[in-house]
Amino acid sequence: MLCCSSDIAAADSKVEAMNRLLLIILLATVGCGGSPANLAPPAPVAAPPPVPPSNPPPTPPPPSTSPSVPTSWTVTDLAPLVGFNASQANAVNSAGVVVGYSETPAGVTEATMWANGQVIDLGAGIATAVNDSNQVVGYSVEDTGLIVTAHLWFNGAISDLGSWLPQRINNLGLIVGSPVDFGPALQWSTTTGLTEIAGCPYALAVNDSATIAGIDYQSNATVCGQPSYGQQGAVTAINASGQVVGYASPDSATSNAILWPSTVLAQQGLATSINELGWVVGETFTTGGTNGRARAQADRDWAGNWGNTWLHSRICSGGLSRDAIAALVGQSHPFIWSQASGLVALPDPLITAEGINGSRVVGAGLATDGTIHGFLLEGR
Repeated sequence: MLCCSSDIAAADSKVEAMNRLLLIILLATVGCGGSPANLAPPAPVAAPPPVPPSNPPPTPPPPSTSPSVPTSWTVTDLAPLVGFNASQANAVNSAGVVVGYSETPAGVTEATMWANGQVIDLGAGIATAVNDSNQVVGYSVEDTGLIVTAHLWFNGAISDLGSWLPQRINNLGLIVGSPVDFGPALQWSTTTGLTEIAGCPYALAVNDSATIAGIDYQSNATVCGQPSYGQQGAVTAINASGQVVGYASPDSATSNAILWPSTVLAQQGLATSINELGWVVGETFTTGGTNGRARAQADRDWAGNWGNTWLHSRICSGGLSRDAIAALVGQSHPFIWSQASGLVALPDPLITAEGINGSRVVGAGLATDGTIHGFLLEGR
């Protein structure tokens, strides 16, 4: 069979194309020097740095598998030291050791620990927090109201840490708090001593990962060093999972208990503490209760839309106004909240709920003699 010249040209073209393809394959598998190329993968290229979010990441919700809150409670009256007529419980650790203070009618306060059925005098001042090693922090105010001294109480010894207001201590011994005057917030540890906290004039909470939270310079709730939640208010507590609670204040007359960034737990309320199960304690208020709670909060961490009124009240009086707490009877309604149970009222005689650890809740309430005492509630 004879082929025409056009058929021969087409065949030549196909051969030439095939030769070029073979050459490409050969160069891909054999180096230009004639020996097999080293086929190591290319060096990795570093990914560009992440762009910081314009808004903070949402707080994870409490574990959906967490148990419901207790349905019954054992209530223990934490009576004051001998010679004092009022007491306040501010914090409890995992072993059930409670700290706070006792107070005289003249407003003199003594830091107090309740442990194993004993009432222990720690020294002059107010205890605000305790960790699982029984390290206690707090502060005292000199008689003139002009000198504030931070304290660490441990094993019968008292360490003075300078002039500031410690609020919390984590299980690593990191203490956070606020200055006597406006910002920046402060932290203390045995390794670094007293140092400033960036981004926060008020540090009100710290967890065992050393995440610190509170209020920023615009009076917005924030995790210190991160973008704020964009709402006036405060973070008052943070658990090991990074869940943060506190209050949001759309205006000076409103305070909503909130699981940040956006879960409102109660209108006209305040969340004060959260445990590792995501159970939250706090209070709701009837008419007038919000401003009353602001005054009563002088013992620990109130700031935000009420400015420094809590701080000046504490410095000037040298002690918590028992009348302010007593005035909250019928106005302040302590609660416990969980994702499974919703908002559940805590039993009488509690007036304020200050802290939670496991199924233990502490706060202040009305004793049978009509005076203000600290109370410990143990859930069952």
